[in-house]
Amino acid sequence: MELDLELAEAPSLKSAAQVQLSGPNPLDGTRVLEVSSTLADELGLGDLAGVVVAAVPNGSIAQGLGIRPGDVLLRVNGTRIADIGGLQTAIQRPRQLWNMDIRRGSQIYRLAVRG
Repeated sequence: MELDLELAEAPSLKSAAQVQLSGPNPLDGTRVLEVSSTLADELGLGDLAGVVVAAVPNGSIAQGLGIRPGDVLLRVNGTRIADIGGLQTAIQRPRQLWNMDIRRGSQIYRLAVRG
């Protein structure tokens, strides 16, 4: 038997960085993962880079807002979120109003939350 195969680059073996967020923000207690190429494939995100929600604590503000595992955080207070470091910088200061853009499947949700 003879087969023709096309070679492709192997998926990144780097495991996704995972962080539990804390502080005076609506995402307090939420665990997030940095999107690797492997995770993006697994979740059907294409070549989207950024931060995906891994877990939301019961009774948290994030749960009350409807944020759930699999949501991708795109922007927080006008800052595009490309990685966990960028997200941590965006949420470190208390604010009177939090604006977030979240992608769920093919939909983008905009949330505005008082701080």
